Amino acid sequence: MKTKPTVILNSGEYLWGCQAAIIRQAQNVALDRKPRNNLCETIAGGLKKHVVGCLGELAFAKFIGSYATGMFDFRAADVAPNWEVKARDRSDAHLILQDDTIPDHRYVLLTTKSGLEFEICGWIWGKEALKVPISDKFNTGRPAIWISQDMLNPFD
Repeated sequence: MKTKPTVILNSGEYLWGCQAAIIRQAQNVALDRKPRNNLCETIAGGLKKHVVGCLGELAFAKFIGSYATGMFDFRAADVAPNWEVKARDRSDAHLILQDDTIPDHRYVLLTTKSGLEFEICGWIWGKEALKVPISDKFNTGRPAIWISQDMLNPFD
């Protein structure tokens, strides 16, 4: 099994990601946006999800030498030009997508190794992800596209 690339954020990047997460969560509460999954049923759960997500976006942007375009632009690609970043705080996490997956975007999964260190698990084209049947794999009441890490393309 190949070693997955890792990215370590510095303290400034960590602070920037946390601030972006607070802004995202405040916007969601103010605009009464409903959570799409069971990871953020509460304000605290939503904030945690956004912190991990924003830090993952920064880590991936740093890895490819790009910019986290989605930080403050709602519905923009997370990282230019067409990367969508999904970050989770579990090393065995699946890439979880919804039925609004964009076929010509690439979806990448990162997992946290520590607060500042992320592991890049792999990526998949949206058009390939959409071939995976939607299921309620863990009986959450919210069906999604569940993509295991072994289905992802590695970064060499």
